[in-house]
Amino acid sequence: MGRRPPATLRIRPHHLLCMFGFRGLGYGEAFVRNMGRVVDRFFSDAGVSVELVEGCDDVCSPCPHRAGNECGAPGDRQSVRQRDRAVLERLELHTGERLPSERLIRVILERVRPDLLAGICEGCRWLAMGCCAEGLRARGQASRPTTGRRPHGRPRSPGLTERAGEALSDRGRREHAGQEPV
Repeated sequence: MGRRPPATLRIRPHHLLCMFGFRGLGYGEAFVRNMGRVVDRFFSDAGVSVELVEGCDDVCSPCPHRAGNECGAPGDRQSVRQRDRAVLERLELHTGERLPSERLIRVILERVRPDLLAGICEGCRWLAMGCCAEGLRARGQASRPTTGRRPHGRPRSPGLTERAGEALSDRGRREHAGQEPV
């Protein structure tokens, strides 16, 4: 019998935005697989509960930089905490809160515009790739009803993965190899 996923996803606040921009990049195969599972669950299981946590979360579990309940990547500990605080402030939420993923997605799309990411995600090495902004735009457009059509739940931007890959030069690919997603 297969293992059932937990009823609640434990997510640190800034990872909520990373999930909108996730494009299969990360610290390695195990990390990318895990992140993909978390992202799929967040966007496809409307009934999943999301608990906002301080420190490491379900995304961080296979990260090689994890140091107990903290990010141990050089120079990242403080900036990660700052991004978490900025996201909580923007969403008007607090750690310890639990919300259904469907509601949390709506709150994010209502309160976070792509042009705000530079301030919220200041210091994020993945920001320049534009994946998070593109993900927010794509999901925001898909959530708005259009004449004669229902929005679909999992929008995909044609060619986004290819454009994201092209955005990294060979040097950038080497620098970002093995680093956290978006």
